[in-house]
Amino acid sequence: MAESAVRNIEAAPVAGEEVEQVTEEPAIETLNIHQKLFGIMSELGPVEKDKHVEIKGKVAYEYTSHDAVTAHIRSLFIKYRVLPHPTVADHKNDGNRVELFIDLTFINVDDPQDKLTVKTIGYGCDPSDKGPGKAFSYATKIAYLKQFMLNAGDDIELEDVPHDSAIMTASQKEDSERRVVEDMQAWAETFRLALNNAATVKEVDTLQRANKDKLMKAPEVTKDYFVELIEVRKRELGDE
Repeated sequence: MAESAVRNIEAAPVAGEEVEQVTEEPAIETLNIHQKLFGIMSELGPVEKDKHVEIKGKVAYEYTSHDAVTAHIRSLFIKYRVLPHPTVADHKNDGNRVELFIDLTFINVDDPQDKLTVKTIGYGCDPSDKGPGKAFSYATKIAYLKQFMLNAGDDIELEDVPHDSAIMTASQKEDSERRVVEDMQAWAETFRLALNNAATVKEVDTLQRANKDKLMKAPEVTKDYFVELIEVRKRELGDE
C-alpha cells in the first residue's frame, strides 16, 4: 500500500468520534473599521490608575491620566491597523476655562475611506496658555474610555484649577477696557452738555451731586476739566 494511502487511513475519523472543525481567523487587513474596533475592545482590560490627588499631605483619591489611557490602547491600534485622528470642531473661552469640541475619527489604515467618528467635549482650566492642551487631552481620554468601555478612575486631571469666569483672556480684557473708555467718553460728553445748558447755580449743584461717583472714577485730566468747568459755570450764572 502506498505511503499516501496509509496516511489517509490513519487520518480517517473513527465512527462515533466528533471531528473538530478548525476555522482560520480572518486577516486583520480584511476587517472593516467596526470589526477592528470590536477586536481592540475585546483585548483591552481595565486601565490602571496612575495619578493621585493629595489634600493636606494625604492621598485623597487616585485617577487615570490621559497618558495612561493612550499607552494602554496604543499597541492595539498598531496591531489592528487603526489610526485615531482627533480634530477640533469648535472651541469657546470662558474666563480661564477653554471648552473644546472634538471629532475623534478612527481610520481603517487598510481602507482610509472606512472610518468612524465620535464626538466629544473637553474642558481645561489654566491661568496661562495650557487650557487648550488640557481640554484636548481630556476630550480624547474620555472618548477612548467611552468608546472601548474601559473601567478607570475619577475623571480629573492632575492640575485641578477651579473655573473662574471673572478671569479674562487678553482679548476679553482689551474689549472690556475699550468699553470702559467708550462709556467714560459718552458720560463726559453728556455731563458737559448738561453743565453748559444749566440755567441756574442750583442746577449746576444738582448735576455735580448726581455725577459725583462718576467724576471720582474719571481720569485726573477729565476730573480737572470738570472741576474747572463747574466753577466757570457757577461764576457765569452767579453774575446773571
